[in-house]
Amino acid sequence: MSTKTYSIKNQNTSPRSRKWLFFAVGGAVLIATVITFLAITHTDNIIGTKKSNTKTASQATKGEPANGSTTGSQSSGSTTTTTDDKQNTTTDASDNTPATQPSGNFVSNYAPSLSATGAKEQIQSVCNTTPGAACTISFTNGTTTKSLEKRVTDKGGSVYWTWALKDIGLSTGSWKITATAELNNQKTVTTDTLPLEVQP
Repeated sequence: MSTKTYSIKNQNTSPRSRKWLFFAVGGAVLIATVITFLAITHTDNIIGTKKSNTKTASQATKGEPANGSTTGSQSSGSTTTTTDDKQNTTTDASDNTPATQPSGNFVSNYAPSLSATGAKEQIQSVCNTTPGAACTISFTNGTTTKSLEKRVTDKGGSVYWTWALKDIGLSTGSWKITATAELNNQKTVTTDTLPLEVQP
């Protein structure tokens, strides 16, 4: 009697164990399949939300250089990326708005001398206008015009130069000072009320 009971129990248990083993293996395969599908389709979860490839703008994504560079460049697209001696500046150029009127201390010394040396030889110039605009300062005497190198304003809208008369070939005489800002293929000009009087 006891042997028969054991045989019946043994027969009932074996299919049940196989059934649980089948469900366990099937569940593991299903989970692995779902994970693989999510990885291939780049989704965050089982609902199907797509992963975003958009990076948050930051100092690292702007590409601002650690040290300075000089002349920048402009493009005619909806976004203009330019560089100057400080950093990169990204400007929305889709509205074709010209740069604001240039302003600032165009020269730090209105009566420099060609014979000056050392610190006295140095002249500082500043141009303030729209961020991302290319700016230059020119000096005109009769038919002769000399200019500082074109640079692009930083994200504060300013660009700076430190230079000497001999750097751009200025001679003695009175030179009209003009600041020009370029943005969206348009120029905005400001003429200084005082000339640069270069002394011997």
